[in-house]
Amino acid sequence: MIRQRWITLGSTPLHDRALLFTGLFNLGSQSVAMSGLQNRAQVPFRITFLVLVRTPGVFSTWGSISECCAGVALLLSALLTERPSCRQDLTHTVSVHELISVQVLTASHISNIPDELLSGIFEAAMQEAQDAVFSFPWPYTPLTEKLYSHITMTLYSINAVCKHWRRVALESPRIWTTIVAPLDPLWAPGYRMTLLFERSGACPLSVCATSVQPIQDLCDPLRTYNVLDRVTRLSLRGIDDDRYLALRQLRFTRLEEFQICFDLTRLVTSTMTHFPLWLQNHSSLRILKLNESCSGWIMLHDLAAIALPNLELLSLTEQTDYVMERFSKMVSAPKLLELRLRPASHPPRYDSPCFPPDTMLHIRRLVLAGDVPPKYLQNLSSLLPNIQVLQLSNPGKYHPYFGIHTSLIQLLTEDSTFPLLHTLSLHKMRIHHDRLQQFVESRAASFPTVFRALQLSQCTFFMEEDKVVDLDLQLHGIKLEGWTPAME
Repeated sequence: MIRQRWITLGSTPLHDRALLFTGLFNLGSQSVAMSGLQNRAQVPFRITFLVLVRTPGVFSTWGSISECCAGVALLLSALLTERPSCRQDLTHTVSVHELISVQVLTASHISNIPDELLSGIFEAAMQEAQDAVFSFPWPYTPLTEKLYSHITMTLYSINAVCKHWRRVALESPRIWTTIVAPLDPLWAPGYRMTLLFERSGACPLSVCATSVQPIQDLCDPLRTYNVLDRVTRLSLRGIDDDRYLALRQLRFTRLEEFQICFDLTRLVTSTMTHFPLWLQNHSSLRILKLNESCSGWIMLHDLAAIALPNLELLSLTEQTDYVMERFSKMVSAPKLLELRLRPASHPPRYDSPCFPPDTMLHIRRLVLAGDVPPKYLQNLSSLLPNIQVLQLSNPGKYHPYFGIHTSLIQLLTEDSTFPLLHTLSLHKMRIHHDRLQQFVESRAASFPTVFRALQLSQCTFFMEEDKVVDLDLQLHGIKLEGWTPAME
């Protein structure tokens, strides 16, 4: 049996508890099992996520306080034990009520948490989804209210915890490596960025810039303090001509992830002619994410010649289908494992992207968002025969009739559609219950050693006459799991 350690809260200050809970919440946020079930007693939790629910500025629990404390203790015990045991324990799925009967062998106060573990908790507490850390406080005004809705922790909150925790936070370099720069004329970020650079030591930097006015407020400090070789993740939004021209002057030698969103109202395509070359010069890129605002410059013929040999993930969201062939060399990258696509919102010119055949046999994961026509998916199956993980997501809106989503499930029931598929993930889909049962039976019979897991998130199931029903599947050895869709 894995040795458990109970961490008691006692008279711990509220800010300390909030910081601890937020960190534990974020540490396990990727492994929550949310199966779309309405009854909380039926919801399975992995012990890394437990019973915590967070809303901006509010910490609440599912279940009693004793359940919450038991969950915190169990997670900390897993983090404090040896790595092999920790890995095995973290993947074990338990219910909320099972956590109450945890046998406690060792008790210690919350102040005795090791500094290394505290640093990891703080790092998770200060990270909001995939966004970066807001590293300095702003006065709470109507102008900053929207910004505060995305803030998990600021320096003000760090200053509110006990002296020991504050020292650990200020001396933990990794906490200061992720920078959000909503740079606006109201803010003067230069000296604050200097503080970040000093505290981050030699750690890699992750930079997210939104509404940069002017972009020199971001580019100049990066260049002046010689940290361009430390930036590994760069996310830029609202880029116009002036900001692009400033970006062109920067060379990030270790850049691994790049996400960009252009401001179409202030962009002239003619100024973007050198952007393909800028991409080509960053051959270290492993992750490239582009959205609908890139539809102007991707018309450039030079884009078709770009090859990124280290690319592992390519996300082309809300692209117009007739220019997808511009990415033929990118999707042919030998290390590319994951492709994310969103079909055009208008009727597509082609049933599926016009990629050359036999160029994407190495891709193993396919993520499709929005309204996906069955013919689109069928053609992708012929282009991507070696897909092992398929994720279908219809974020933010439901189709008025469940037939379109059910047709996708019927297509996946066929043996010729993604024959190597071992995991199907569905998010916000409306599906006929019997068709989903047929899919499970078909995969269990035709591919008993291949298909392993069906993952569901916020899905709705129907029977005849559009009657909503609870999920009740015969799984035939296939795992039913929850999942959390990746955020763009």
